[in-house]
Amino acid sequence: MKHKTLLLLPLALFLSLIASNNLIAQTDSLHSKTDDRADRMTQILNKNLDFTADQYTQVHDIISNYISTHTQGNFDRKELNDQIEQVLTPDQKVKFEELQAKRKPRPKD
Repeated sequence: MKHKTLLLLPLALFLSLIASNNLIAQTDSLHSKTDDRADRMTQILNKNLDFTADQYTQVHDIISNYISTHTQGNFDRKELNDQIEQVLTPDQKVKFEELQAKRKPRPKD
């Protein structure tokens, strides 16, 4: 019996290592998707609002943090927009509001 336990221990360790590697890969993939989405959104806004380097970093961080802490079910565009507006100049805020007015609302699932 003791011999079987000694044989199963390396197998259990090996399986847990594989499982943890899969979890790490999934987490890395999620972070990558979040960063990709934040990059795209920030680039689109920058194209329209002409951010300073500091604003670009701040807006990217706001978007990235928001995406990583909200699911599609509780993603509130107004809440995100309010956070972004905090780093915009008055002229940029006007342009930003115009951009938001042009957006087509997405259907609710």
